[in-house]
Amino acid sequence: MFIAIVGTRFAGKSTVEEYLINHKHFTPVRLIEPNDGESVLEGNISIHAISRRFDSLGLQTNGHRAAPNRHDSFLSMSPLPSPAPTASPNALMNHSMSKPLCFSSPNDLLDYVTVNWRENFVTSDLNTKELVDIFIRRPFFMLISVDAPLLDRFRRSQYFQNFGLEAFIREDDRLVFGGSNSFHKESSLHDLRDSINIHITNSYSSIQGLFTHLDDLDLTNPQHLRPSWDDYFMTLASLASRRSNCMKRRVGAVLVRENRVIATG
Repeated sequence: MFIAIVGTRFAGKSTVEEYLINHKHFTPVRLIEPNDGESVLEGNISIHAISRRFDSLGLQTNGHRAAPNRHDSFLSMSPLPSPAPTASPNALMNHSMSKPLCFSSPNDLLDYVTVNWRENFVTSDLNTKELVDIFIRRPFFMLISVDAPLLDRFRRSQYFQNFGLEAFIREDDRLVFGGSNSFHKESSLHDLRDSINIHITNSYSSIQGLFTHLDDLDLTNPQHLRPSWDDYFMTLASLASRRSNCMKRRVGAVLVRENRVIATG
């Protein structure tokens, strides 16, 4: 499973990521590219930390990588790299729970998590629709949204930056709804609303309260990505009810035998 976390500023995205790493043994992955400037605005990472990471890792920025052997995978209709036990050449850190795996491009990250699709990964770096669309076709990919009350988020922000409330709201609106100019419209969280699998509202007064809520959600349950038969057939029945001709109420039915649909109506 590969979980990407998005959400509003100071809503608790890093706390949810920490929960998955420390309690569910997910491996953190990072995307080191110019897009990290957006992460600075969200309070996830600092430019100085990025610079130090580049220096300490000796990052190769020539952008060249060996073309992988390709085959048609059952995971999607796209050609994928042939499975191999070795990591991508652009994986910049050792695979461990405490240190993130860093990649210099979304395609390198996609190749790696696809080859290792049976393992669990988490990131908060896929924060635009363009990045999410690269991964959304993978059946093991799940997008989680984290939000919290505005005043709670503003109070949390005061520990890190000295913004006034109006400036905070203005910047928050830009990230949620997108800014625009005469040339183009910026990507926004609002653009991701149809791709989100689970919405998390962090209105809890303590981290333990949030962790308890995450336990109840059971984020690693595969039914979040692949529904049970009952949920699947009831969804079909609900969809069929939207074609109902009854004027009093919506009515839908699905006839099933051995988990195979015989008829709907």
